[in-house]
Amino acid sequence: MRRNAGITACASALLLAAATFAFPATAAPSGAESCTSHQVPSSGYTPTDGSALDEAPVRSGPHSTCSVRWYLDPGEDFVYWCYVYNESGNSWTFGYAPEGGKYGWVYDPHLADYGSKTQCP
Repeated sequence: MRRNAGITACASALLLAAATFAFPATAAPSGAESCTSHQVPSSGYTPTDGSALDEAPVRSGPHSTCSVRWYLDPGEDFVYWCYVYNESGNSWTFGYAPEGGKYGWVYDPHLADYGSKTQCP
């Protein structure tokens, strides 16, 4: 598998102790609420520089039914934070655009290197 699933006990403890912010995401696309229910830690991750491969919709959650916040232009910088698999088995990366500080979810085939290599909790 392309992702390293191993996490040390120390890193796990840090992640559990990290303060969290509510960022939009979804576990099931059964309505607007599902696109805003995921918690993404505010610390414990090393952001990774990345970019869009094509015009990529940045959504409020990791599903195609979640609202589009804006679009990344091809080659535009997008800092990867972490990824999740949605209920359909699709991989989505949470990140932000350094210019403007906007954040959201992008379907990994739209991202260089197929997005983040760090799994969200």
